[in-house]
Amino acid sequence: GRGFLIFVEDLLAIYEHLQLNPNYQPPAGNLDLRSTKALLPYFKVIDVFRLLISGLRNQITDSRTANNWQFPSQPGQHIEKRYYCHQCRPSTLQALNRYRKLHDLSFNDVLLGAYYKALYEIIQPSGKGPYCVLNTYDLRRYEQAGAPNRVANYSSFINTNVRLQADTSLAAAARAVSHAINTRKARYPGITEGPFIWPLLTFLPFPIGSFIVKGLLKHRGEKIPVFTNVGVIHTDKMRINGQPISNVQPFAPLEHPPKLTVTLATSGEVISLSVGYSENHFPTTLIQHLFQRMEQLIRETCIQPNTVAA
Repeated sequence: GRGFLIFVEDLLAIYEHLQLNPNYQPPAGNLDLRSTKALLPYFKVIDVFRLLISGLRNQITDSRTANNWQFPSQPGQHIEKRYYCHQCRPSTLQALNRYRKLHDLSFNDVLLGAYYKALYEIIQPSGKGPYCVLNTYDLRRYEQAGAPNRVANYSSFINTNVRLQADTSLAAAARAVSHAINTRKARYPGITEGPFIWPLLTFLPFPIGSFIVKGLLKHRGEKIPVFTNVGVIHTDKMRINGQPISNVQPFAPLEHPPKLTVTLATSGEVISLSVGYSENHFPTTLIQHLFQRMEQLIRETCIQPNTVAA
C-alpha cells in the first residue's frame, strides 16, 4: 500500500546518502503528521451522524446490488496461488491523460470504467443492474494546503453502483463512475468510510483492532469485484546507485478466493494492472483477457476521441 511505498522511498534515500557519506545519520522523524490525531481537528461532531446515516443507507444499497453479477469462478477448496501483472504500453497512459483532461474525468474514472466494461463483457449479466464494484484509492481530503507530501495517507474505499448495457461505451461508463463516486462523496462530510473507520481502530488495543480488521478483510469484496488504485508511484524518488527505478510491479495479494481483487498502479510511463488469484478458481487465460481488454478499450476510446467517445 501507500504506507509501504513511503517506507521504501525513505529507505532507498538513506542508502543513497550513505553511499555519498558513510557517516550519514538519518534525521529522526515522527508520526505526528501521519497519525490519527492529525485528522481529529478536521472532524465535527455532526460529521459522525452524517457518516453513520449515509453509511447505513449505502450498506443497504450495496447488499442489494452485490448479487447482480459475479466474476466466473470454479468451486473448490484447494488453492493454487498465482500472480499476474499486465503492463500497458506508455502510449496508453499518454492517451488516457489527454482524454481525461479533455473530458473532465479523473484517471480513476477512466480505469474503473474500463474495468466495468471488461467485466460486463465477460460476465454477461442477465439483469439490468446496477452493478457494484468496491473501489479503493488515496484520499487527501483533510490535508492542509501547505501540508508535506502525502500527509495523512488513509486509504478510502467507496462502492460504486453503475448501470451498464451491452452497447454502453467506455466514455459513458467513465461518466457513470464519476457520477456514482461524486454522489456518494457528497453525502459525507467530504470523506468516505475508510478514513473514518480505520483511524478509530488505532485507539483500540492491538489484539482487538487486529481481530476487527481481519474480520472486515475476510468479507471485503466477497461477492463483488474489487479495484484498488494505489495511485502514482514516484519512481524519480526511488533510486539505486543514483539511477531512478524505471518501473514497479505492484504486488496483489491473494485473499479468501474466489475473489477478484485487481490492483492498479502507475509508475513512470507505465500503467500496471496486477492480481493475485487461484488458478483453480480463475483460469489464467480469463485474467489475461480481462486486462488486455481493459487496455484495448482505453486505447480505442482515448486515442481516437473524436470518433469513439461520441
